[in-house]
Amino acid sequence: MREETLSIIACPFCGNSLTLDVKKWWKDHIWTGMLTCKKCRNNYPIIEGIPNLNLSRAGKSLIKYKYVQVEKYYNHYAAVHDINYHNPELYYMRKVENHVISLSRPKGTVVDIGCGTGKQTLFLASINCKVYAVDISRKMLSTTRQKAHSLGLQDKIEFIQASADYLPFQEGVFNRAYSIFGAYNHA
Repeated sequence: MREETLSIIACPFCGNSLTLDVKKWWKDHIWTGMLTCKKCRNNYPIIEGIPNLNLSRAGKSLIKYKYVQVEKYYNHYAAVHDINYHNPELYYMRKVENHVISLSRPKGTVVDIGCGTGKQTLFLASINCKVYAVDISRKMLSTTRQKAHSLGLQDKIEFIQASADYLPFQEGVFNRAYSIFGAYNHA
């Protein structure tokens, strides 16, 4: 997580701003640390540069249980996600999606909600957007981060572990929001 990310994220539980306690830096990234809500005092860890703003970290036990189960499923599924979604029909759909995204002329700062293994995140970064990639699964985000590094796009993407229905952002920080072939299809 880059330090400037603190200015746009918020507590997913109550919406208030967060304080930052850095434990370890890696280059210009906060590698490990803790985010704490100024109001409700919930804590959210930063692990390997990715802040975990899932509600499994806070709130009532039923909410925690739901998000822990969903997160476990997608962490398990991350390893086979790209294999399962590799066929001619889906390849064509991805081409259409990228074309539609291009027609919308995205620029500036965008959020990809339910980014999965990063198809749209990487495309948006490749056309010079600053992308906040959001997914409930740390393993999905890690896969996307590996792909971004291999393509040289890592400086254009910030990774946030969070649920699509409790987005941890301040209001009005994005020029566009995308959730294509993602989280809202499964809700």
